[in-house]
Amino acid sequence: MLSRRTLIAGSASALATAAAHLPVFAQSSEVFAPKPGAWRSYEVKTTVVIPDARGVTQAWIPLPAFSDDSWIKPGKLSFTTATGKAERVRDPGSGAEMLHVVWPATETAPGIEVVSHFAARDRKVDPASPTGAVLSAACDAAGRDVAELDKV
Repeated sequence: MLSRRTLIAGSASALATAAAHLPVFAQSSEVFAPKPGAWRSYEVKTTVVIPDARGVTQAWIPLPAFSDDSWIKPGKLSFTTATGKAERVRDPGSGAEMLHVVWPATETAPGIEVVSHFAARDRKVDPASPTGAVLSAACDAAGRDVAELDKV
């Protein structure tokens, strides 16, 4: 009689042998390397209004701070508030930048408008126009081919 252990061991061995003889997918000599386009400029307006405020009021407004010369650059920042005091604050750990605004207790409807400018590379891709390039094989964090790991 065939034991469960023998059946499982034999099946695993047979599957590993069969997988080793599967055809290898064709690979293209082209490299997938998209090229960035021209720079595009953007303006983002953020308006914060706090209705019916009571007492000293604060707001923390996120600002575009990430910069990478290959695809994004933050630009000029301006803000307008009637009675609030604002200062730019950067978190040293993450590099996140915020505008910290404090309004006095006498302000019953505090508000601010923040205008941020930034430039980004045009990354437009037209799926109807294939480049002929093929993505490389998927790898795990250690750089091992995932398809090979499935055979183990």
